[in-house]
Amino acid sequence: MREALFPHSGVIALIAPMGDGRAVETAAVGSEGYLGFWAVLGSDDRALCRALVQVPGTATRLSIDSLLEISRTYVPLADLLLRFSKVLLTQSIQAAACNDLHTLEARCARCLLHAHDRAVQEETVQMSQARLALMLGARRQTLSGVTKSLQTRGIVRLEPGCIRVLDRAGLEAASCECYRIVREAYGTLLGEHEELWGKLVTG
Repeated sequence: MREALFPHSGVIALIAPMGDGRAVETAAVGSEGYLGFWAVLGSDDRALCRALVQVPGTATRLSIDSLLEISRTYVPLADLLLRFSKVLLTQSIQAAACNDLHTLEARCARCLLHAHDRAVQEETVQMSQARLALMLGARRQTLSGVTKSLQTRGIVRLEPGCIRVLDRAGLEAASCECYRIVREAYGTLLGEHEELWGKLVTG
């Protein structure tokens, strides 16, 4: 991939595919980040993983060469790009622990919360249950039991091609500590560099 993507909306999932066709999400990028972070980590700018659109949206494209050239001449940008890589690493480490230690319901709630944070429409996550199952590395039938339980408890409503969040507090209660840890990491990044990042994403 010779281009960096700076999402304005939507969510791009970074996934680790297995030889048997299964896959699992290791991190996700929305308007708070960018895709192409590997290029600023060293001379080898080959992609480290597969990227899949989790929630449709829009993005600005910038060639890797242009991104590197700008970052060399503008130190605050170079610092911000590296800081985002650190936050993304935090997210990946937390996802690895979460996938091994927490229940499917907690992981499902975490994934929905992150997508909901980036949703264009306040309540609706534009993601099918099939796509959610892929992101979680879960069987579709197994995940269906989890999402139906969330719906029965009035936390979400399942709709064709999307999931509507009805009770945000309930969804947070169903999630695990991993959601809070990752959100705080992003909050620190954006709090320190919100103006610069806004200019970068909006052009």
